[in-house]
Amino acid sequence: MDKIIVNDIEMTIHKKRIKHVYIRIKPPMGEVHISAPQCMSLRQIKQFAESKILWILTHRERCVKTSQKAQRMYCSGECIPFQGKTLKLEVIDSQKKRIEVSQGEIKMYIHENSTVEQKKKLLDDWYRKMMMLEVPALVEKWQRIIGVRASGVSIKNMKTRWGSCNVKTGKVWLNLRLMQKAPQAMEYVVVHELVHLLEKSHNYVFKGYMDQFLPRWRIVRKDLNTE
Repeated sequence: MDKIIVNDIEMTIHKKRIKHVYIRIKPPMGEVHISAPQCMSLRQIKQFAESKILWILTHRERCVKTSQKAQRMYCSGECIPFQGKTLKLEVIDSQKKRIEVSQGEIKMYIHENSTVEQKKKLLDDWYRKMMMLEVPALVEKWQRIIGVRASGVSIKNMKTRWGSCNVKTGKVWLNLRLMQKAPQAMEYVVVHELVHLLEKSHNYVFKGYMDQFLPRWRIVRKDLNTE
């Protein structure tokens, strides 16, 4: 197998009996593998890779981040997301459990024999506490602007949605992971779910309301879904 280097990234070349070029990003470290026709020269393959470098960089970064999340052990030195920033985790042996943020670090005070699950629960509980300091004022602000009122707003872990709204009961749910994202992401989701109290589907009427209340909502949504 041959190798090429583009933007300081080593890429492994696989020559095959195929007609087109395919790029694969392999976890956990984002290794780049390129499958190319046997008749294609290394110079041609390198030119192709250079033309796709933005795609490669984006998907490589996403692959590494996904792998890091899957393998997170909550040990000192790991990176923890909070309000759109990446903070370094410091785990400190303590009988009294708590989380503190200081100078670009998240300090986790917990017994040294605690399990990964116990550390995750402590962090999630802290995320929830921080989120509950933000949500009430944000919801109240946008209820006044939009002219609706939710029957209640709750926070929970959701795998596939950033938020949801039961238009029959008026209940709104927000994903706990929004506390990891930049503040404008949470605001977008709050507005999105409250607008559903005016229009339940994602039709042109709904989009018109979103354009009216939050003109940059498409940009924020794209950033949120590609992080």
